[in-house]
Amino acid sequence: MPEWRRHGLLGFTICFQGGSPEGYSKEQPWINSAFEADGSLRPDYMGRLEEILNRADELGMVPIVCYFYHAQDEHLADEEAVKRATVNATRWLLDRNYRNIILEPVGETKRLFDHEILRSPRVTELVEFVKTITANGYRYPAGISFGSGRLPDSEVVAASDFALLHANNVHDPRRITEMVEQTRRLPG
Repeated sequence: MPEWRRHGLLGFTICFQGGSPEGYSKEQPWINSAFEADGSLRPDYMGRLEEILNRADELGMVPIVCYFYHAQDEHLADEEAVKRATVNATRWLLDRNYRNIILEPVGETKRLFDHEILRSPRVTELVEFVKTITANGYRYPAGISFGSGRLPDSEVVAASDFALLHANNVHDPRRITEMVEQTRRLPG
């Protein structure tokens, strides 16, 4: 992380449901999640996450903290477990008084998620829900990202504090600029 910072990187994404240790992989037979099936937090995972977030704070970096990622969300029992995990994760962050983070409750929302609340159009419910979780009048800025090359829905933009765009597999930098301009023109 200090090397990233020396090269000018100010932010990075870190997810409670890790992602693929292989990079991009269609099958993910492993469990890489901070959440138990009922939405409770795994202490071992949270210990590692705390080290990373503390170091980012020391370095003046802003992590984009993601909660749910496809191919891992199926390890949560049901929608109530998703909501419980959202509350538990947000409370955990608030209890540690992090002020250098922004929340991305769902990373790259798409049809691949098992739980409907993690897919558009219902994902706006989760954005609104996470924004109600506060401590001493403070809440985290929250937004949702869509899969590579996709623009967010205007409903998601209206519910979010910011828009996140993924440009992996977008090979022409002009297209990335176009995506930003198109997102800025969305209602909301």
